[in-house]
Amino acid sequence: MSTLRVVIDSILDPRDAELSRYTEELTRALINFAPSGCDVEGIVSASPESDYEDLNRRLPGLSGLHKSSLSRRELRAAWLHGFTASPRGGLIHSTSLLAPFRHRDRVNTTGEQLVVTVSDVIAFTAPHTLEGKSASSVLRAIKRAEKYADAVVVPTHAVAEALAERTSLGDRIRVISSAASTRLALSDDAEERARALGLPATFVLTFASLNPREALDDLLGAMATVETELVVVGNPAWGDRSLEQALSEAQVPAERVLMLGDITIDDLAVVIDRASVVVHPATDESFGSRILDAISLGTAVITSDTAAHREVVVDAALLVEPGEGSEYAERLAGAIDSVVSSPEVAHDLEVAGLDRSRAFTWQSAAEKTWELHAEL
Repeated sequence: MSTLRVVIDSILDPRDAELSRYTEELTRALINFAPSGCDVEGIVSASPESDYEDLNRRLPGLSGLHKSSLSRRELRAAWLHGFTASPRGGLIHSTSLLAPFRHRDRVNTTGEQLVVTVSDVIAFTAPHTLEGKSASSVLRAIKRAEKYADAVVVPTHAVAEALAERTSLGDRIRVISSAASTRLALSDDAEERARALGLPATFVLTFASLNPREALDDLLGAMATVETELVVVGNPAWGDRSLEQALSEAQVPAERVLMLGDITIDDLAVVIDRASVVVHPATDESFGSRILDAISLGTAVITSDTAAHREVVVDAALLVEPGEGSEYAERLAGAIDSVVSSPEVAHDLEVAGLDRSRAFTWQSAAEKTWELHAEL
């Protein structure tokens, strides 16, 4: 029996919902599509017993949990500095840079593997926009990955190219994409949920925040010139700036904006499904999982024209070139108007999106991950 040990601690970390979801989805798929004679074990920081029970409930088929004696914060520091109480030997896969880096002969060691994940290069390109962690700690972890990781997984070829330009990882960089949420489906009470949420008949949906790289300010600038209402999911605040302040600065009437905050997965499916268009204005080179969520439900998408987004959507979304000053906002406004005012344009995007979303599955991600470890 060969065991793949996956660092699943991020599932329990509320600070990064995106990483938590990715870790849970991939680990579940690794369990479900494990090759014959292989199983999956989880590695987790010291947690209450109820958390361990929750992990086993969310990951049926998990063969066991390696429970560290260190808290999440202590474990992160220990691993970053090469001190570890993690199991020796075997195959270890981390869905982030939180991994048991330690001194070993990466070339000549047998029966021991470490694969980590780098989702973007923001620590290099926009360090001031990182939330909940310092760019220096991320860069330090990447340096340790250069020394000790057998492979580094990235979500797109665009991120692979950007990371290769900035590190010595070379052919250890491997592209394995994620997929839309498997839990995102319309429930039988979708109509009632839409009414309870107060959704307008026609609206633009965004998950962007006022973090500079997410470009919500540019979208608000666009909304100032179009009549469609805006629905915001998540917490848009950034630093000491609130959405209310940003709306005032953009001269967008507050009554045209519905802020839903964090909502349940069932409500999220309804909101995406009912949206006239989802706008993902972020200009960073990350994967954009919300784009996949939207197109998988047949909703039209507008996003920035970056290498990563072009790679993900191909022709299944309207790509808008970012620009300086008011240029980006003006182009976003034009794109929004073209979708909202033209049922034909919206329909073509919806059909193309549904077709494109089928190229991304968690089964494929799991199988490629197992193949990577077999190759190593």
